[in-house]
Amino acid sequence: MESRQNKWVEFFKKSVKGITSYVLGKFIISLIIGACVFAVLYLLDCPVSWLFGLLAGLGNLVPTVGPWFAFGISAVILVFIEPVQILYLLIATLAMQVVDNFLLTPFITGKSADIKPIIVVILITAGGALFGIPGILLAIPAAIVVKVFYRVFVQPKKDEPKKEE
Repeated sequence: MESRQNKWVEFFKKSVKGITSYVLGKFIISLIIGACVFAVLYLLDCPVSWLFGLLAGLGNLVPTVGPWFAFGISAVILVFIEPVQILYLLIATLAMQVVDNFLLTPFITGKSADIKPIIVVILITAGGALFGIPGILLAIPAAIVVKVFYRVFVQPKKDEPKKEE
């Protein structure tokens, strides 16, 4: 009985640690995206580029729709300040989304969640296809929990030698 309780405690601790690492990875990616958008717009002499970098970083925390929501807010602000800069913002947003979706998310999330980058892409795609935005948000944390469950409860049984009767 005590062994079973220890396994559940181990399962919960490892699950929380894995999900915490995943969230930290998401924050790192968002920081990189925000800094890159700021840098590009600053170099293009865009007014309040710091604000657009901040919005891009915050928007990136919500997969798929967040960056476009942040772009929309930024575009509305730019309409009143300098409308031609919206094109630069669009190009920067598109470029950052490509870098994020094909480089940063698979590799940083894969490293932080201990999941291979191609599996990260497959999980996010499948989660989105099956369950929409909630599926995209929960695909990696669910995979972390399943992986920890397997390692704590299933894998040790496979490694035990079989008893002959």
